[in-house]
Amino acid sequence: FDFSNTARSASVITRFVKDNVELFRRILRKLASYFSVGTSDYKLIAGIDDMRLRQWCLHATGILNPSIRETVLTNPLWSEEVFKLAVAGRAIHMAVLTEKTISPSMERYISGLLTSLKKLETELVNRKVYCGE
Repeated sequence: FDFSNTARSASVITRFVKDNVELFRRILRKLASYFSVGTSDYKLIAGIDDMRLRQWCLHATGILNPSIRETVLTNPLWSEEVFKLAVAGRAIHMAVLTEKTISPSMERYISGLLTSLKKLETELVNRKVYCGE
């Protein structure tokens, strides 16, 4: 019985399995990154009871995604969504500020989304990309 060869073979097989598991994890993470929104605020959004506010947060986060920025800046139908979200965001922000019914972290999140939407809206106006069919 040659223990050294057996031990070496076992360690090689173990290393092979670990490397393959790590490879598949990386592949899955990469695939998930192609289809996910790059935000860590999912838990914050998922905790919202008001469906209209939740939908607005999800749509605003999606339209501000850097991977589709060029499409938003060149396509009038996408720019129309930016203008709609900005108008709705102003109303939501005003309601949040006057009622004070949500947490401060959610209030900051809504404020940040609205600020980003306003910047994008200004950029669209400066580029003369208006909404329309």
